[in-house]
Amino acid sequence: MIKNILLFLKGILFGASNLIPGGSGGTTLVVCGIYEETLSSITTLKSNFKKSFIFLLILLLGTAVGVITGSLLIKKVLLASIPFITYCIFGGFIIGTLPTLIKPYIKKINIKYIISFLISLSFVIGLLFIGFSINQSQLEFGSSLQFKDYLLLFLCGFVGIFAMIVPGVSGILIFMIFGYYSLFLDSINNIYHISGFVDSIKIILPVALGMIAGILPASFLMKILMKKFPTGTYFAIFGFVIGSIVCLFISYFHEYSNPDILNWILGIVFLIVFTLISFFVSKFASKKNENIDNIKAKEENIE
Repeated sequence: MIKNILLFLKGILFGASNLIPGGSGGTTLVVCGIYEETLSSITTLKSNFKKSFIFLLILLLGTAVGVITGSLLIKKVLLASIPFITYCIFGGFIIGTLPTLIKPYIKKINIKYIISFLISLSFVIGLLFIGFSINQSQLEFGSSLQFKDYLLLFLCGFVGIFAMIVPGVSGILIFMIFGYYSLFLDSINNIYHISGFVDSIKIILPVALGMIAGILPASFLMKILMKKFPTGTYFAIFGFVIGSIVCLFISYFHEYSNPDILNWILGIVFLIVFTLISFFVSKFASKKNENIDNIKAKEENIE
C-alpha cells in the first residue's frame, strides 16, 4: 500500500513536470527512481499484463492529478500575472540540463555528431516557424477548430510522448512550437466545467490519441537508439534542447509584449536560480542512472 501511495505521488510530480516547457518528465522519472520500471512496464504490458497494468494505472492516476493542478497554477497564476518571469523559469529548467546532458559525450565530438546536432537544432527551430505560418494568431478556448488543428494536436501528442520519456527533453514544447500550449492548458482547466467539457474534449482527445499511438514505438525506438547509437542520439537530443531554448523565447516575444526593466531584472534572476535548481536535479538524476547501470552491469557479470 505504501509503495503504491509513493508511486501515486511520483505520478503527480511526473504529470506536473510534463506541463512545464523545459521540464522533463523523463528526468522526473529518473529522480524518482522509476524510469527503468516505467519503460519496462510499457514494453512488457502484453507479456506481464497484471503487474505492468497496475503499475501504469497508479502512475497515470497520479499523472492526471499532477496535470490538472499544474495547469491551473501555470495558466491561472503564472502566465496570467508574470509571463516573462514564467518563461525565464521555463528557460532555466532547460539550460540547467545542458552540462549534465553533454558532459559524458563532450570528448567524443566529431563531424558526424556535429551534423546530428545541427540537424536536430535546425529541425526544432524550423518547426517553430512552420507553426507560426500555420497558426498566425493564437487560438482561444472555445473557438472553432479546423481539420489541420486536430491533425496538429494529434501530432503534438505523438511527438510529445517521444520527448516525455527522454530524460532532459521537454515534451510539452511541441505544443508551444505549434501555438497550442495555452489552448491545451485551457482545455485541462475547463474539462470539469459543464460549459467547457465538450470544447475541452475536442482538444484533449486528439492529443490523447496521438500519445496512445506513439507510446509503444517511442519506448521501443528509444531503447534501440540508446543501445546501438547512444552518442549520436545524445547529440541529436542536445540539438533539440538547445533549439528549444531558442524556440521558447522566440515564442514569448511572438505572443507577449516586450517586458519592462523590472521584469527583465526579475526574469534574469529567476532564470539563474532555476538554471541552478535544474542543474543539480539533473546531476542527481544522472548519478542515479549511473548507479543503476553499474548495478545492472555487475548482475550481468555475475550471471
